Amino acid sequence: MNKGAGILLKANLKQNRVLILIWLVLLVGLFAGIALYFNDLFGTADEIAAIKEMMRSPAMVTLFGAFSDQQLSTTAGLLAAMMLIFMGIFVVILNIQLAIGSTRKQEDSGILELVRSKAVGKHAPLTAGILELVIVNGLLGGFYFLSLRVADLQDSSLAGDSLFAVLLVVIGILYGFVGLLAAQIGNDSRQSYLLSYLVFAVTYVVRMITDVTDPDYSWLSPFGWLTKAGVYQENDWRSVALLGASSLLLFVGMFVTIRSRDLGSGLLPIRSGRKTARGWLRSTLALQVRIERNGLIGWIVGSLVLGAGYGSVFNSVGDILKVNPTYEAVLGVSAVNNANRTIVLNYINILGVIFSLMAVLCGAMIIFSLKKNEEKGYLELLHVKAVSRTQLFLSHYIVAAVGALLVLGASILGMALAGEQALAYSLDIGYYWQTFGVNCLVVLSFLGLAAFLVGILPRGTMLFWGYLAIGFAGRYFSPLLNLSDDWQKLSPLGWTDKVPVGSLSLHWLVAMIALSIVLTSLGIFGYNQRDV
Repeated sequence: MNKGAGILLKANLKQNRVLILIWLVLLVGLFAGIALYFNDLFGTADEIAAIKEMMRSPAMVTLFGAFSDQQLSTTAGLLAAMMLIFMGIFVVILNIQLAIGSTRKQEDSGILELVRSKAVGKHAPLTAGILELVIVNGLLGGFYFLSLRVADLQDSSLAGDSLFAVLLVVIGILYGFVGLLAAQIGNDSRQSYLLSYLVFAVTYVVRMITDVTDPDYSWLSPFGWLTKAGVYQENDWRSVALLGASSLLLFVGMFVTIRSRDLGSGLLPIRSGRKTARGWLRSTLALQVRIERNGLIGWIVGSLVLGAGYGSVFNSVGDILKVNPTYEAVLGVSAVNNANRTIVLNYINILGVIFSLMAVLCGAMIIFSLKKNEEKGYLELLHVKAVSRTQLFLSHYIVAAVGALLVLGASILGMALAGEQALAYSLDIGYYWQTFGVNCLVVLSFLGLAAFLVGILPRGTMLFWGYLAIGFAGRYFSPLLNLSDDWQKLSPLGWTDKVPVGSLSLHWLVAMIALSIVLTSLGIFGYNQRDV
């Protein structure tokens, strides 16, 4: 049943070598860069104390997880608290992409049908996908471990460094297996991605809410298991055992489900379509809306739920000053309430970055589907008709832009609705509109870059993901690592200033509008000029 798995593994590694190399460089470079810098940044008791209170605030707990006072009292423990959840998110995304890309996407493209016509076992593609995940995560884990040993963090230990690296390996494999199981259940790669990211989103939201309300319930989420390991303190390997056992269950589930389906099909029911298309489907724009409809619905609903999850902790975020009677005695009740409001608004500013990132991911994937459809030959059916390249390009861009803005709006709406229920007072609705308006420009700036790459440099789309990851990391970690504001300004994610606490600077407003228009226009021009 697994005959030929080794050959397929080599083919997968060769096919994905550029993707894997870029992810390795980005993830290891980011991790090692921060780890090597950490002793200088938080090497004294005063420096640790300065960041410790911030890390214990509900706002930071929702982002990084709940950790014990003992762990937040050491340099090595602080690194674990800041990096476990953060790195785990990117590792999960990498593994889902690899898992489905090496299995279900190849089924959809017809490649596996050719492969299976030869002397290749039925389970060989799935086995090759599993081995690929193990190899890639093993490499990542090895580099993480070496980075920690070279960094030689204060209060670190061999056991702690080992546990840190292994946790990131097994969390990656776990969600990679989620992707492989979804590839068996979904009817195509789109459904498989949707199912995988739905599991990812739900488990992350569960971790976020339980960490703030009652950390004892964080055991309900695999991301909560990362925080329960007590890296550099108790070094509790039970989290690794739980992640490993869950991966084993998914492993069994994959091979059970693969026996119950035919090549190119899934286990979910397929609804029969209409015999004739509706009249409104006669345009390329309507066709693209129909193709992306289900995926967009999933993104919008998921964003609404995630936004509501973040908004549900507004009360905890806003009341941080009230836990210390000294603040209330010195500032007075009215001043404390004003300070609480400012803290919530700063929290909304941080959430705007996360929501913008989600919207960009949604929109960019739709724009890049133009390149993928071109490579697969799907567009030949449209090119034989009276359809201009500009129409084709704009149909993808318009759906991507509108879909991304709907995702952004849904997340902010969910945050606003849940936040207003959680707070004892009401925030002016204008704060939410300001957050939406500013981050719309951020999203459109990134989508302009995506459009530019598809039109001018179609082979350079990986540059987009690298730039997005670097920009997000710079915006996310600069305040915590006391880096200069220049690091935050690496991408449009850092150009929003402190909206809604303050107003957007005019030069950043002009820059984002100009980038959106110019880059998109260049993309359209380039797509009309280059060979398809």
